[in-house]
Amino acid sequence: MVVNFNAIKFIESQVELDSYSSSNGFLGYCNSKVGWGDLRCIDAFIDMLGLFTPNETVVSSIRIYGDLNEHAETYELSEDDIKVRDRLIEQGLILNVTSDDESKSFHFEGTISNTTLRDFVLYQSSIGELSYHGFITNPESELIIYPHDDCGLGFILCNAQKRKVTNNKLHEYAERYFEILEFKLSE
Repeated sequence: MVVNFNAIKFIESQVELDSYSSSNGFLGYCNSKVGWGDLRCIDAFIDMLGLFTPNETVVSSIRIYGDLNEHAETYELSEDDIKVRDRLIEQGLILNVTSDDESKSFHFEGTISNTTLRDFVLYQSSIGELSYHGFITNPESELIIYPHDDCGLGFILCNAQKRKVTNNKLHEYAERYFEILEFKLSE
């Protein structure tokens, strides 16, 4: 176990924040074939997170600018989406800010419940146009997973020695979820 793991510094040192796919350890991503926020996909995403990152740490700099009611109207959020968004705001994973001038740095680092993790993945992968970044990682796996707004997950591995094993696991998931997810993986 890594002592004094600083997930924010780890993310900042390993991820090219302007283009995740330009990160040295980028492995690929998966997207939903069956629709925006399909719960089968969210279940598959949570299954993948369970394999790679038990005792995960979430890092977030996600912000929603302005009036939350206007945000809900603009993105046609359902009542359930609004409840998820509001829970994430209450937990501190998403900030509601009034201007673009407010700090864009990471504001959340910590472990969260499985329910909150599900909300975090669901919201990021099914609600477009979120500002800034959200990642899931842990010190043992050296894998960084990020939900993205194309209803999918991306994968960045920070230890080249684990590349083959991790790629094999991702290919197993690609086979398991081929009906609902499309994987684009490096070899």
